[in-house]
Parts: sequence; structure tokens; C-alpha cells
Amino acid sequence: MGLGATGRPQATRIADTGRPLLAPWDHGLSLLPPGAAAFATAARRYGVLTWYQAHEAGLTKTDIRRFMRAGDRRRPYPRVYAVRSLVDLADPTLRLRTTVMAAQLALGGDAFAGGETAARLWGVEGLPAWDHRTVHMVLPGRGSHRHVPGITLHSWKTLPTEVTRLDGGALRVTTPVRTLADTLLGVDRETAVCLMDSAFHQGLVTPDHIPEMERANRGRR
Repeated sequence: MGLGATGRPQATRIADTGRPLLAPWDHGLSLLPPGAAAFATAARRYGVLTWYQAHEAGLTKTDIRRFMRAGDRRRPYPRVYAVRSLVDLADPTLRLRTTVMAAQLALGGDAFAGGETAARLWGVEGLPAWDHRTVHMVLPGRGSHRHVPGITLHSWKTLPTEVTRLDGGALRVTTPVRTLADTLLGVDRETAVCLMDSAFHQGLVTPDHIPEMERANRGRR
């Protein structure tokens, strides 16, 4: 998967290299034998899929155990795997999308990216550099009660209309307006100005959205 001239993610043609395809979500990335269905599933999810999805695609427990024995067993998210040829760890934008997708799969279908991570996904500038590990995810009503290394969980009450899919794909994220409302709560004034300026410049929000953001943050800290 790559980025087009506009900076938006685009699908990359899947080449038949004859190499093993499936790898654990880890920088070790040891490989499984080819599995076209699993490969296609991961291709629609920024290069990642769950153990259940791999199993549904035709990979057996023996297949999965074989690649686990061949590689580094340490993984930030249990039972989440990445296809090596679809994961470009050298590209910060694609690495973020892959990490967030892995976190979303690990947490379940109700989870979505929010706060600083959502801001980065939308391309809003002004935040400190990402550490290439930590992502902010939202599980409304129960997120703060779980602990997953590498994931900062929030239990923010979020309306269905405030959650969308990035470029219409599998990655769930808060809308730009809700993203800014959440992110501004945790930054200083100078950073807030930079974030708003970037969002205005890119057309993600307009001055008309400011009252909506103020209402969203009323009574919050």
C-alpha cells in the first residue's frame, strides 16, 4: 500500500513473489507459507489480520504455530499478525496506519482511533513526533478499564456520527471535528493554535465548527 500524489493512501498491486507471506506483528516478522486468502484479507486492513481471520482464510493452527516457532514470539498485541510485503515500517504514515489497525483488531470491533492518534491519521500538524509505538484508541464506556501495552485507552462517550472510516476503508477514526475537540483537551495553548491552524489550512474543519467543538468539550477536562 502506498500514498498517492495527494498524500492519501492507495492500494498497491499484490505481486506474486513466491515468498512466505504471513508474519507476526513484531519487528521480527518471521513468515508463514503462502496463503492467498489471508494475504487478501490483510491487504484490506493495512497489512494486518487476526488469528481468527487467518484461520478463516484457511491457515491451520499448525501453520500458525510453525511461523511462531520460526520467529520472535514477542508481540505487542496477542493474536494479531502482519503480512511482511504489505508493511512498510520505514514509512511513518503507513507504519502509523498499520499500528492503529493492529490495535483496532486487538481491541475488537467497537474500538477506533481518537485524540492525538486520530489527529496524526488526518494529517494534522503541530504535535510532537510520534514514538512509533503508542496509539490512542477509544472504547466508549469501558476502554479505561483495560490495559494493553502500547495502547492508551479512552472511554469517551462518542456519538455514532462522530466516528468514520479513514478513506472509506477498515480503519475507524473520529471525525476531524471530534478529533480536534479531544486532542485540544491535552495540549498547551501554543500547540492548540498550531493544530487548529493546520486543520483550517487543510480544510478539515472551518470556523463554523468551533462552536461544535466547544459544545463537545463542555464540562470535560
